[in-house]
Amino acid sequence: MGIVSAESDTVAGIPVVSKKLAGRVDNSAYPLTEVTIDLTVVTPAAAEGPVPAMIDFGFNWPPNFRPPPPDGPMWQQQLLERGWGYATLIR
Repeated sequence: MGIVSAESDTVAGIPVVSKKLAGRVDNSAYPLTEVTIDLTVVTPAAAEGPVPAMIDFGFNWPPNFRPPPPDGPMWQQQLLERGWGYATLIR
């Protein structure tokens, strides 16, 4: 697994570091199918070391489609405000 990119960004006004990682699963049982994993890890930019994180199983939405936002703060914002990070796994 390796880091594809790392960049500074903001989520709901909170400074973060977003890292995109890519990995390959050992699929020696059926080598005709390649299994890759895309993971994005977002942590507070002010973190001075490791932080707890929650993982989310995400989707690659079709172009121009997004689900409606919730009525309150997104769960990602709530985690970041408490010093946690989050990861989104795309399979």
